[in-house]
Amino acid sequence: MAFLTVLLIPLLFCNCGKTEDKGMISSALSSDEIAWDTYNSENFSLYAPEGSYAADKLPELADKAETARQLVMERLQVVKQEQAPQLIFLETGEHMMKFAGIATGGKAVIEENGIFYLLKEDVHPPLQHELGHLYSWRSWGEPAAHWLREGVAVYTAGDCAGEDLHAWASKMALENKLIDFDELEQNHDFSKAGAHLQAGSFVKYIMEKYGVLSFRKLWENGLTASGEATHLEMDALLEAWTEHLMQKEFTAVTQFLNLDEKIRCE
Repeated sequence: MAFLTVLLIPLLFCNCGKTEDKGMISSALSSDEIAWDTYNSENFSLYAPEGSYAADKLPELADKAETARQLVMERLQVVKQEQAPQLIFLETGEHMMKFAGIATGGKAVIEENGIFYLLKEDVHPPLQHELGHLYSWRSWGEPAAHWLREGVAVYTAGDCAGEDLHAWASKMALENKLIDFDELEQNHDFSKAGAHLQAGSFVKYIMEKYGVLSFRKLWENGLTASGEATHLEMDALLEAWTEHLMQKEFTAVTQFLNLDEKIRCE
């Protein structure tokens, strides 16, 4: 598995949003518990505990973060430039829980322009996923619904387990497992893979067919803005998306996909 292909759904799904306590990033970096190694790249400031696995990898991580940034920027067409985000790589679930409030994966801290990641030899950071959260929120503001923020992050992460997001959503459609979007709008449980895959597929469809400006209308207002964004009302838009999922290029591989296994994206 490539180093960046690391987002576990459901176990390593993102936990992001606005900070609940002021200064999560600054609190971690000023903690007496950890002495930090630092590394600056063109667009990031990276931190890892001295002597940790991540500390030895900071130059490599910086290169991978720059590559991830480029992919995310291309997919979201985000052009806002600001101070370099701080990427903090922790090596224990205990430190992740203490500083980020989540024990695995990553957490984008929107208000502080930074991200916490868990990184060990056998646990790699979902770079694109979390950068998708960070750049979308900081460029566009808070989304109208939880599924939109998760859908954007999954879309920016790319394929899942080597297959197109639409193939996964096609399997869900063929097995009658698609979740009603009214339910997604009401902050459906995203602890399982299906909601992520469905949201990511729909975001990808809108982005690729209608473009980022149309998608941003949905980001800001939810599916009630379907007509303004795409000239199709919500029901017609969802029908067009599900018809898209039934293309042979997607349905042909659904027999090989397993929604019950851990699914790695990115």
